[in-house]
This record gives sequence, C-alpha cells and structure tokens, in this order.
Amino acid sequence: MPVVQWSHASRAPADFLQLKGPLARVKVGRHIPHPERPLQERTQWLKDIQSRSEVDALVDTGAFVSCIDTDFADLSGLQVIDTGEVTVHGVGGATKASVYMGLIFVSASPDIHFNGRLYGIKNLGKNSNPVIIGRDFLKRGLLVYSGFTGQFSFAM
Repeated sequence: MPVVQWSHASRAPADFLQLKGPLARVKVGRHIPHPERPLQERTQWLKDIQSRSEVDALVDTGAFVSCIDTDFADLSGLQVIDTGEVTVHGVGGATKASVYMGLIFVSASPDIHFNGRLYGIKNLGKNSNPVIIGRDFLKRGLLVYSGFTGQFSFAM
C-alpha cells in the first residue's frame, strides 16, 4: 500500500497545520487515458502530466467532493463534462458548478492519484488553494492527522 507523509518545515509545524490545514503538493491534468488507447496517446499524456507545475491542494475532510478553481481547470486543459446542473454547498452558501473530468496526482507518490470528477468553483484559488481534495478522493485510503507533530499521511 503506497503511503505518503507530509510535514511542514516551519518553526511551529503544529501551528502551521492549524493555520493552513493539511496541504499536499499535487499536479492536475487530463484524466488517464483508457489502457486500450494507442500507446502514443498514453505516452503523450504521461509527458504532459510530468511537465505540470505543482500546486498546494487543501485536504478537506469536510468537502464531500473534490473541487478545482475554474480558471486553473481551464489552464490545466481539463474538459467540462457537465455544466450548471450541479449545486455545491459551502461556507459561502450554494453555488452552481461545472464538472470537469481530470486527475489529481500526488507529487510525492506516483501511486496516489484521483482520476474522476472535479467540481469547478469560480475564484476558489483567489484567496486559498486552487484544488480541494475531498472525501471522494479520501474514501479510497487512510488519512492520519497528527496535530501534535504537524504531520499528516495518506495511504492508498
């Protein structure tokens, strides 16, 4: 079972974890091509995802689904598969969301990734992180959060 552990190298890691929450370095890209697709297409996809910049994603156990900033999703080349019919509820109330098909790839461990629906939220990354890892991702593994040490880990 692949395991990845994160800690925040700061003077007071537990305080950082409380202030910022658990953040994971991820890359975001188009969803994984089906294994029966031509090898050239799958090879190009792998090169594309490896060339992506890393961003901090908030690991949010209160989020029912994983979300992405709509501008960031567009820059990442994600395809919209559903528009306007999905309502996402959050601290700011309910909002309509576009649904993207995409991949969240945890940089620290190539075996830990989420390939599926990402709910697009306008201006999500404006004051926070452009990606939220929700329970649809987390239900596939084990999350351990240590407030004492300022570390958390995820196994899948």
